[in-house]
Amino acid sequence: MSVLTIIFGIIAFVIGVLFASLPTSARMMDGAQMGLSLVLVVALIGMLICMYFIGSDTESWVILITAVVGYVIGHLRPINDFLASHWDIFDFR
Repeated sequence: MSVLTIIFGIIAFVIGVLFASLPTSARMMDGAQMGLSLVLVVALIGMLICMYFIGSDTESWVILITAVVGYVIGHLRPINDFLASHWDIFDFR
């Protein structure tokens, strides 16, 4: 595994956790939450495109799997409560 794979895997995990902490319905989101959601999705797709152009199939799977694992962990109640108590953008309106 290359250093780039490890870095992208960690970033994808964080993106998954942050994305899971946002409201799931667009009606429940305010403008800042919608903007953050868009940025997170674009960053994840950008990383996958980078790996595609590099020709790294295994690394692409690492990014996808770590993002899904981060999303599952981000749905845990203690993680949600921690993020909502520290940053207002994750607070449900």
